[in-house]
Amino acid sequence: MALIPFFGIYAANQWINVSTTRNTLLDATDTGFNGQGGIEVAFSQQMSIIGLWNFSFSNPLSTFQISLNFR
Repeated sequence: MALIPFFGIYAANQWINVSTTRNTLLDATDTGFNGQGGIEVAFSQQMSIIGLWNFSFSNPLSTFQISLNFR
């Protein structure tokens, strides 16, 4: 069994468009800096579990994800 921590920072270009058939209410682009952090628990060479936390430096909302990987 092995514990493999990871962390990353990346920039994402985000396009937001809110409109109706007659009016454009919002049309904007923004570059947001986001990050990911987590840990992979490798039980064997064929199976691991990953816990991942996604967050934004400009938005207080974040998500958490758990995945089971078979190789």
